[in-house]
Amino acid sequence: MRKMKSTIITLLITFFAFVNVAQAQETFNLQIIHNSADPAVASVDIYVNDLSTPFLSGVPFRGATGFVELDADAVYDITVTPAGAAPEAGFSFNGLTFDAGENYIVIATGVADPTSFASNPDGVDTGFFLDVIVGASLQADDSETVEFLIYHGATDAPSVDVIARNVATLATGVAYTDVTPNYLAVPAASYILDINVAGTSTTAASFEADLSGLAGGTAIVLASGFLSPATNNDGPAFGLIAVLTDGTVVEIGVFTSINEPNQNPLSFVLNQNYPNPFNPTTNISYTLGEAVDVRLEVFNLIGQRIATLVDASQAAGTYQVNFDASSLSSGIYLYRIQAGSFVQTQRMTLVK
Repeated sequence: MRKMKSTIITLLITFFAFVNVAQAQETFNLQIIHNSADPAVASVDIYVNDLSTPFLSGVPFRGATGFVELDADAVYDITVTPAGAAPEAGFSFNGLTFDAGENYIVIATGVADPTSFASNPDGVDTGFFLDVIVGASLQADDSETVEFLIYHGATDAPSVDVIARNVATLATGVAYTDVTPNYLAVPAASYILDINVAGTSTTAASFEADLSGLAGGTAIVLASGFLSPATNNDGPAFGLIAVLTDGTVVEIGVFTSINEPNQNPLSFVLNQNYPNPFNPTTNISYTLGEAVDVRLEVFNLIGQRIATLVDASQAAGTYQVNFDASSLSSGIYLYRIQAGSFVQTQRMTLVK
């Protein structure tokens, strides 16, 4: 009798262990990244199956979630709307299924009305959609390296080659909506990434990517924004972002501007922040006509300095920085650049 009880207990333990393993295999991990530069969807609400309550609210352009564990047995209907708009005003993607035990990255990309924006140079459709990437990695195989994917998410940009200057060519012929098929593993260090027009030595833009603090981690590096904001409803300028597995978005600073034939010499400009109004983060871009000492600061309306965003010597080119106002209250703030003798101030509005 004692032996029979022992056998039954063993069978029950084995059964429940099997059930627990099976349940663990019936989930998947999902990360969502908002990379549509269309000003009409500068901030979005995301509905998952239930259209009465957003799954995520007010996700800003270049915003992301960490990886979320979801049920793999379910079928998912995902609707993306401009923040605050009714679900029927958005874009619906129905009948999505995901494999158990897999990791996915879902990227919102494209523009709501392609006829109102510059077409893609390679003829790729630029309509708004959700691009699903399967096989994401949550940690690097080697604790001394950083592993990352590269995703081309700039609708008006041609196919590009991505080169780590003086190190190696990381990817070639990457067209809009392409993603590198495998993770690239590099030592955790600081690199200058040159974005070249595919198959040429023409550098469209160069960026500093400081990966020194990401050893053992993974990320997806996305090209986003517009090469030519003026022909794209004054949307955000071209830039690179790195999205970490916890949803942290690292904006990578621009070293040089877009190099086009017959381009006019650069002048000094402080652009309007985007988005504006914003909550709680916004992007501020500016152009330097020559190498100068630069100071970019944020003030409240009574002249108190809130933050210093840049205090450095910089080469001629176009730059973009992110301002996080999470600790501030709603209101109007001023941001001012002093670059050599050039001084300019703009207003921005924080709405919480």
